[in-house]
Amino acid sequence: MPWLPMYIDKSDLKVLIDWLNEEKNIAFIIGDGLKRWKAVNSIERYDDIRHCLWHCESGSLPLLRKKLPDGKISDPFKGWKEKRTGADPKVPYFGAGHPGVYWLNARTESTYNSDHLGLSSFEWIGNWYKAIGIEAHPATKKWWERLKRWVKSRPSEFQEMDRGMELIQKFGLSLLHWIRLRVAKRETIIHRTANKANEADAKNLAAY
Repeated sequence: MPWLPMYIDKSDLKVLIDWLNEEKNIAFIIGDGLKRWKAVNSIERYDDIRHCLWHCESGSLPLLRKKLPDGKISDPFKGWKEKRTGADPKVPYFGAGHPGVYWLNARTESTYNSDHLGLSSFEWIGNWYKAIGIEAHPATKKWWERLKRWVKSRPSEFQEMDRGMELIQKFGLSLLHWIRLRVAKRETIIHRTANKANEADAKNLAAY
């Protein structure tokens, strides 16, 4: 499934959210009361949460029900009441994966150490269910490529994730005790420690 990882801090997250706010075919799905949701064109929330993004050109969103046949949400911008809730009640539920929905997982701080950056990411189900007739709209696939180009065009703090993944693939994730990424003066520094058995690999990684 398509996945776009990033190491970003709070100022980067604001830049990202503001950019999404300007995207005319992207709407945020936000809470609107108990089991209620609605689509909005923009938000001003820059904290670490899981954001639901609807690509408006993808078509209508499903209204899942417990017993009756599923329906469709007539106008997400007017809001709706959820009939069937997923495992996490803090986010809207559209089934195991809907091709018209992207997810932004904002993690500017590590869960284990607030001095470290967490791993933020975009995720999308893409064409995972194409074999059973559930296919992503061509415009939705096109926007995903647009998103990847935009992230790639950002300064080093956004791009550095590509570098980090390259190192992991080259030297093996098992060799890394942890990766610490800090954004300072537009540079991201990768810190690594290794035990004595991995000293040679640590030297290779530092010199790469």
